[in-house]
Amino acid sequence: MKLVGAKKFLRIAKPGMFFLQFWTSVNDCYDIINKYQNNKFNEILDKHNFELYIYGDNSGSLNIEYHDIENEEFEIVDGKEYNCLLYTDLNIIGDACPYETLYLVFDNVDELYDISIVKTLTKEELIKIRDWFLDYGAPFTDEANTLALKAMEEFYPDDIIVNYK
Repeated sequence: MKLVGAKKFLRIAKPGMFFLQFWTSVNDCYDIINKYQNNKFNEILDKHNFELYIYGDNSGSLNIEYHDIENEEFEIVDGKEYNCLLYTDLNIIGDACPYETLYLVFDNVDELYDISIVKTLTKEELIKIRDWFLDYGAPFTDEANTLALKAMEEFYPDDIIVNYK
C-alpha cells in the first residue's frame, strides 16, 4: 500500500484498484503524510474521514459505504444483495480538490484486512464486487485520466500534496 497525491494517483490508477480517499484540509493532509511516514495507520484511520473505493477511471468509481450507512437501493452481485455499493462520478480533479486530497492505494485486497479497513465484507465478496463493477461500469478509459493529469500539471506543478509520492 502507498499514500499518494492526486498526480501520482492518476499515473498509477488502474480499473479495479482499491483505494481510500482522504479529502480534508491542507493541514490535515500534512498530518496524514506525517503519520503515514511513521507507520501510524490506525491514527490516520481513527482521526480522518475516508471512503473506500474501487477505481474505474476519472469519471467513475464504486464507493463501498461501510460506515453503517444503508442505502435504500441495493445491487445484486453473484446472487447476493448489497446496499452498501454506490457508483459515483468520483473525479480526482473536478469533485475533490487535489491540493486537499490524498489517496491510500492498495496493491491487493489482502492489504485492506491488514489494517482492518473492511469490517463487514469478506475478501471473497470484495473480489466478486470488484469483478462485477469492472463488468458493470465498463468501458473505463485512460482518456479521462490523461485529461485530468494534464490539468494538474498545468494548475498544480509544484504543490506538495498534489505531487506527494
